[in-house]
Amino acid sequence: MVLYFLLSNKRINGSYLAELYKFKSGLLEKHKQSKKIILIGGSNAKFCYYSPILKKNFPEYEVVNAGLQGNVGLLHSLNYLKPFLTKDDIIILSPEYGMFQTETGLYGNYELVQLMSVYNGVLKGALTDFNQMKSFLAQSLFHYRAFLEIMLIKHVFASEAEVLRVVKEFHNNYGDIINAEGERTFFSYNIAIDTTFNIHAINYLNAYNVYCQSKQVQLFINFPSVAQQSLTKQVEDGLVLDYFKRNFPDIQTLNLPSDGIADKSHFYDSPYHLRTSWQKKNTEFLSKNLKLFIGQQ
Repeated sequence: MVLYFLLSNKRINGSYLAELYKFKSGLLEKHKQSKKIILIGGSNAKFCYYSPILKKNFPEYEVVNAGLQGNVGLLHSLNYLKPFLTKDDIIILSPEYGMFQTETGLYGNYELVQLMSVYNGVLKGALTDFNQMKSFLAQSLFHYRAFLEIMLIKHVFASEAEVLRVVKEFHNNYGDIINAEGERTFFSYNIAIDTTFNIHAINYLNAYNVYCQSKQVQLFINFPSVAQQSLTKQVEDGLVLDYFKRNFPDIQTLNLPSDGIADKSHFYDSPYHLRTSWQKKNTEFLSKNLKLFIGQQ
């Protein structure tokens, strides 16, 4: 309990992720009353899209890249948007595949506690939902590791203001990652494009879409960009789309899984992080597809 009290203290838990959340939620609050296009997912969402292109192609919408990190999980990534949604908003979910396939992908991993000082959904979810509680408790020993990581970051950056400065230095005013070019160590990990989704992820996303419909908000899925060399399995597009239609009958997909697959040379430091030059090409492709669904030519 002492650990979670400390993690809930804003003066102590001033992590990069907490400051990133405050930055992104600030952008959402700024445009709360406007109709907007919101990009969300894990870190791929902030690395793989260039919002000025969306703003140019859809000038009547404000654009916010609300992507945080994959360790937040699908559930919390979507839930934190709820207070900021208004009629005619568009949410584009660009999910890492693990967000649908694994428990930690849905509920978040041990680093989720870095949000406890700024987002009450972490403890609220763990206390009100049995499946979230199980996931949270299963990682309880790792929460000490997260606390030590926070203390290390605070020691390096010295202050909350310095951490926020670093956040803003690497993001533009829309929330996209910028300047992802040059030589960088590429950390690969296994990714499967498969139809083995967690049943709770299916149920949750459908329930979230019902919520969006009640708010007259449109939810779309745009399959993420992925480095070819990191794929351990790739189910063909037709089978994936059929699976989606059966499990998410009321959610429209904007592209094919294969549309996002590219050589790792197109990626910056991980198989989900596009380089800036490819960010822009990916966003032009998204804009073209999105126009077909919202009646613009």
